Amino acid sequence: MSESIAHNVEHFGPAELAEGKKEVLRDGGPGRARKKPMISLSAATGLLDAIEAAGGNPDQILHSLGLDRSLFSHSEGFISCAVFDRLLQEAARSTGDDRFGLHFGEHFNPKDIGALAYVLLNSPTIKVGFENVGRYLKVHNEAARVSVAVEGERVYLRYRLVDTPIEAARQHNEYGVALALNAIRMMMGSQWVPLEVQ
Repeated sequence: MSESIAHNVEHFGPAELAEGKKEVLRDGGPGRARKKPMISLSAATGLLDAIEAAGGNPDQILHSLGLDRSLFSHSEGFISCAVFDRLLQEAARSTGDDRFGLHFGEHFNPKDIGALAYVLLNSPTIKVGFENVGRYLKVHNEAARVSVAVEGERVYLRYRLVDTPIEAARQHNEYGVALALNAIRMMMGSQWVPLEVQ
C-alpha cells in the first residue's frame, strides 16, 4: 500500500511551494502535513459485491489502487475521500457502467452508515433530519456538506463535496445523492420522488 494511501497524509516541501501550491501555506506552512478529508468505510458496505455483480473484478481494482480487500472488513475504519473517489471511478471504468456511483447508491441501505442514519431517521421532520445530518456529517464523511433550504413551497436539499478534485468526484456525488434519496424514502415511503435533481 502506498504511503499516501496508508496514512492519508500528503507532505509538501519546497518543490511544491515553487510550483505555487497555495494550500501549503493555508495548512500551516511548508513541510507540514496536510490531512486529507476522510470517509468512513461504512460508506463502502457492499461495494466489492456491487463491483462483482456489475461484471468488474474488485480485487483487480483494489490492486490498481494499492489497496487490500481486508481493509473493507473493518467498517468502523476510514479511508481518504480521494481514495474512495478513485475506487468508485475505477469501478465505473472497470464495469463499463458510467453511472456506477448512482447505481451503487440506489442499492445502498442508509442504515449501514450507522449512527448518522439513526440521527436522520429519528428526527421529527425531514428538514430537521437533514439539518442534523449537515451538523454531524463530518463524523462520517469529512468532504461532504449537506444543507436544507426552504424557498416558498419547495425544499432544497443540497449535497456537495469539498476538498476533492471535481473530475474525480462525480461517482461519489451521484452515490451521495442516491443515498440521500434512499434515506428520504425510508422516512416518506418508497414511492416518494423528488421534483428535480440538478
